[in-house]
Formats: sequence, C-alpha cells, structure tokens
Amino acid sequence: MQFKKFLKAKSLGLAAIQKAKARQHSRLTWIRKGDSNTGLFHIYASARTKKTYINALLKDTGIAVSQEDKMKVAVDFFSKAVGARANRTRRLDWEALGYSPHNLEDLDMPFTDNELLHIIKELPAEKGLDRMVILVCSIKSVGT
Repeated sequence: MQFKKFLKAKSLGLAAIQKAKARQHSRLTWIRKGDSNTGLFHIYASARTKKTYINALLKDTGIAVSQEDKMKVAVDFFSKAVGARANRTRRLDWEALGYSPHNLEDLDMPFTDNELLHIIKELPAEKGLDRMVILVCSIKSVGT
C-alpha cells in the first residue's frame, strides 16, 4: 500500500512538471510566431493591460474616474481595511530558536565564466546548444 502511494506521488509530480514544461513551450512558440504577425501579437500582449485596467471606482460621494481620485479611494479603502501601524509588544528571539543569519552578500555578485560553463556542461545534450547561445549572447550584452 505504501508503494502505491509512493508511485502515485511520483506520477503526480511528473505530471505537474510535464504540464509546466508544456505551458512554457506554448508561450515560447507563441512568442516566436508573434514576430510574423506583429499586429496580432501586440493586440494579445496589450489585452492583459486592458483587462486589468480599472475604469472607475465607486465612492461614498459618487464615482471616481480620474487617476488621482481612484488612487485616493483605493488608499482610503486599504487604510481602513489594514489599519494603522502599531508598535509590536513582542518579538522573536532568533538565537533562542537556533537560527543563525546567512551571509547573502555573494548573491549580488555576477556569475563567473567558469560558473556559466559548468552550468552549460550540466545541461541535457538536446538543450545545451540553444541555451549556450542564449547565455553567450547575454554575456556579451552584459559585458558591453
């Protein structure tokens, strides 16, 4: 019974990965094909902006249409919903919990050539060439 659960978990995990890869592939295909019909591509690209744009907000005294009025209505609403900032009366003692902070200064440093070559060598053979070209192009654009 435990082996059955293990297999089910593995198959669900693989299915999720496969679905994510298919979604990424379809996005890349759409972007590549979008170059051949730029007008249609830009209509689809700007559709999300139009879809998420807020034309007006209802307020106590009427309807807010201008950007400044909508901003004021939104700030007032969320200020009431979230409330004012209060001083904390308690805090976590990270040392008592055994937490030691990590030094994250290295995260801001650029990748070295050796690190990039190591990553390229670890890529699967069928993906290596495409990704290597992308990495080389990005290295050249950053270096110039």
